[in-house]
Amino acid sequence: MCFNEPTSWITFVGISAINIASIFYIKEEKYTAIALIFQYVLLMQLFDALAWHNPDCNSKLNQFATRGGFLANVTQPIVAFLLLFLISSSPQPEKIISIVVVLIYILWVINCSTKVKLTCLKKGVGCSNLDYNWWNYLQPNFIYHFSLVLITLLLLKPFKLGMAVVVIILATFVVSALYYRCGVSSVWCFFAAFIPLFNVIAYKKLR
Repeated sequence: MCFNEPTSWITFVGISAINIASIFYIKEEKYTAIALIFQYVLLMQLFDALAWHNPDCNSKLNQFATRGGFLANVTQPIVAFLLLFLISSSPQPEKIISIVVVLIYILWVINCSTKVKLTCLKKGVGCSNLDYNWWNYLQPNFIYHFSLVLITLLLLKPFKLGMAVVVIILATFVVSALYYRCGVSSVWCFFAAFIPLFNVIAYKKLR
């Protein structure tokens, strides 16, 4: 994860296995969409592991991890939109609003990306974990979380399932912000990687 290479690999492989198993076990579109969204979030653990494996900022491996991590990180709300929109039973007005939200998000990312200086995926100053420094240029950061939350609420039905996912997203972010002030984004991506475990619980409790 964001703290060391072995945990990144264990998290990536272990949670991926649980995710895949949940898809075959549950076999329902909405839960498959949730699993695939957070499998995409889990991809950050792969880039973290590669960055830890070679922290040399001039190495091709670290440069690949940096660019791959940036692209995977900022496109998470877009991937969430695409997966949920395809299976959504939401009313047409809510779908239209979700399209507007994702278009605004895309324009914001494009505009901010012109200012981003991708240097190196490494530990932040005084940190024990990796720092996704591109968020220093993507301001204000809340647009990312706002877009992800709104897209989920608008497209993931029934509403109680969408709300449950949103509560977990926000809870993991709050924990990250409170206990890991340094490199909050990378820590959140670690905690969010475990959200697929919620899939099985939600399937049992929210049907």
